[in-house]
Amino acid sequence: MSKNTTDQKQILAELQDELSKCVKCGACQSVCPIFAETKRERDVARGKISLVEAVAEGSLPSTQDYDSILNNCLLCMACVENCSSSVRVDKVVTGARDALVHKRGLPWPRRRIHALLKGGGRTIDTLFKGGSLVQSLLFRRIPESSGLRRRFALPGVEAEQVLPRLARKPFRSRHPEIVDAQAHTERVVFFTGCSINYIFPRIGEAVLKVLNGLGVSVTIPPMQNCCGAPVEAAGDRETCLALARANLDAVTRGNAGLKVVVCCSSGGYMFKKLYPELFAKDPKLGKAAADLASRTYDISEYLVQEIGLDRIAEQISAPCQQVTTYHDPCHLKRAQGVSREPRQLLRLCCQDRFAEMEDPDRCCGLGGTYGVTHREMSKKIRGHKVQNILDQGAEQVATGCPACMIQLQDGLHSQAPGTLVRHTIEVLAQAMGLEA
Repeated sequence: MSKNTTDQKQILAELQDELSKCVKCGACQSVCPIFAETKRERDVARGKISLVEAVAEGSLPSTQDYDSILNNCLLCMACVENCSSSVRVDKVVTGARDALVHKRGLPWPRRRIHALLKGGGRTIDTLFKGGSLVQSLLFRRIPESSGLRRRFALPGVEAEQVLPRLARKPFRSRHPEIVDAQAHTERVVFFTGCSINYIFPRIGEAVLKVLNGLGVSVTIPPMQNCCGAPVEAAGDRETCLALARANLDAVTRGNAGLKVVVCCSSGGYMFKKLYPELFAKDPKLGKAAADLASRTYDISEYLVQEIGLDRIAEQISAPCQQVTTYHDPCHLKRAQGVSREPRQLLRLCCQDRFAEMEDPDRCCGLGGTYGVTHREMSKKIRGHKVQNILDQGAEQVATGCPACMIQLQDGLHSQAPGTLVRHTIEVLAQAMGLEA
């Protein structure tokens, strides 16, 4: 028996506790966004668990069809949130994907991308800078959304698809490591993640302006890396561990005891939940990961819990005039339990112009790379979210996830091009008179 086969069996065996919890009740059917479209048992959590059990027992081979079924999952955690048996379906799916990676490796393009992410730092900077130069040749800018649309036919890019515009200069390259507030009361560490650094620097600018305006100085660790969420979702546990180790060092070195703020829901999820799980068997790294998790806050959490609404209210000088609604990112609401704080900030900013949409926590359909690998299904799922936004008559959609912003911007452009898609912290910065 080969080492890869042995590793695969060991990984699947480690999932047995989660697999055995499932009583096959089928409650997951009522909340799975993919099952809502296909009505196929294999697309819902119960079906996937049954297949993983069969492969783990050896009664079913791990074929390409099995691989395809495992990868047809958004990891939105709706099934986890609604499971009466508390089955960590996300852990089962990513673990089973990890077993497949050990058996036959990653496809070449993904393997190359993961290697670049692991290289981090200058390697990624060079890659994105090159992309920012090429994009002006291949795409034209859409003023209303600051997105891009292709100039001519390109493989894998639809004619009407709106893509995010890469920053010419990454956010972390624009600022020193320490950005001090004039009236300093506290210092926090800011983990930017990839999307803010390379795609949405304006979110980072809003963070600095709001925190500095409230007397909070900010440290931006220069050597921080990708949080690891994309590679973890792909089943590449080895690369995820490497990225997690790098971030533990980069974010905590010289910053002992400082609170860490995150504006990316996936990054916050990794820091708070996944890193402690990844290093649970390593006494030293496990302790460091648990410590980091205990002092990591989503930006809305930090502002509400540590700064306080009364203090923020004193700084509101230009309440937003647009009808504003809010989309709950899966990794923020379900994975971190953060849903109240963003709404408190938006009600402060927008007052009677804030309006809840129907099913605000329904997945938007992006699911990281799922929106690329399963484009048509992703668009169908997104369609429900776009319709809910339109039904609400919203002129502005706020959310706490840059990836969700990309998906919503693409979906809204054709039907409501004037609808703004912004991060919650951007709405707050504007309401405080601090345009980023």
